[in-house]
Amino acid sequence: MYQYHGWLSTLDHENIDAPDIDKKLKNINEPYPASASYVNGELHISFSGSPNRNLGQTKEILSYLVGLDVKFTGCIYINDPSSERYLSYDLIKVVKDKVIEMHDKNFTLDETKKVFA
Repeated sequence: MYQYHGWLSTLDHENIDAPDIDKKLKNINEPYPASASYVNGELHISFSGSPNRNLGQTKEILSYLVGLDVKFTGCIYINDPSSERYLSYDLIKVVKDKVIEMHDKNFTLDETKKVFA
């Protein structure tokens, strides 16, 4: 099962319509959880899902949000059982709308089992 969990936030609020972003996120990520809200004056985006395979939601969500050009910062963790690294998570790090893809060497399924066992 393909899994993704992400959150992004920004302090750059100019021309941002949180309800419109929330509606668009829910449309992209249906039927999985997605939300846009203000937390302590900061626009906070949260989304996750676990479809049977990669349906492209993470790429579409990221393209949409980075395309807003509001300097988002955050991360998205992805576990793809069809990849050669299915026993660990890939990490997409976003810093002021710059996207960096990396492999998280510390967050493996074995490490997760140790923590929550």
